Amino acid sequence: MKKFAVVLVLILMSIVGVSSAVASERDAQIKNCIKVVDAPGQVIHHEAVTHEITVIDVEAVAGFWANFSPNKDQGPFEGPPTYPVDARGTWHIHTEGGPGQDESGVFQVGNGNGDWFYRQQAVAEVSHTETVVDKEAYDELVPPVTHKECNKVDSPPKDGGTTGGTTGGTTITSGDLPHTGSVLPVILGLLGLGLLGAGIRNVFLARR
Repeated sequence: MKKFAVVLVLILMSIVGVSSAVASERDAQIKNCIKVVDAPGQVIHHEAVTHEITVIDVEAVAGFWANFSPNKDQGPFEGPPTYPVDARGTWHIHTEGGPGQDESGVFQVGNGNGDWFYRQQAVAEVSHTETVVDKEAYDELVPPVTHKECNKVDSPPKDGGTTGGTTGGTTITSGDLPHTGSVLPVILGLLGLGLLGAGIRNVFLARR
């Protein structure tokens, strides 16, 4: 029984060795591939995305003027009246014209007994522009565009020279083929076959 187990192991070694040799020889003949760059990689800069806004520092104020009318049930009015409220009379607002175009606040027109007025000079709006960043600037890395080109070898060289079969005008030398990797499987296959033959012979001799 042990002798049959030994024979079975020798058979498996032979099969593995021969299969490895065939596969290695086939791979040595199939392809020698190179990577070809169609377009180089590049860095694309993207500017920031922004928009402008207006920031108001001082609100605009419309100009106006007012005249003061003392109450009729009182004696001579002694000013100045208080703006915007004075119990001794009433302020009447106007938006255009009026006396004292350059005046501001409460003022009197006339000498001592003249009417009282109030003027608010117009105030222009004060503002500035600010830039708001919606998206920061960034650099985009674009990888190179490549493809693979493979040259099929018709048969491995026997004399260490160049191969006979090439594709695309490229010559593949024997140094490009993995011969070393295919020698060991061949040796293992032959060794397995030799051991297999010896084992079978011993089995038959033992039966006599």
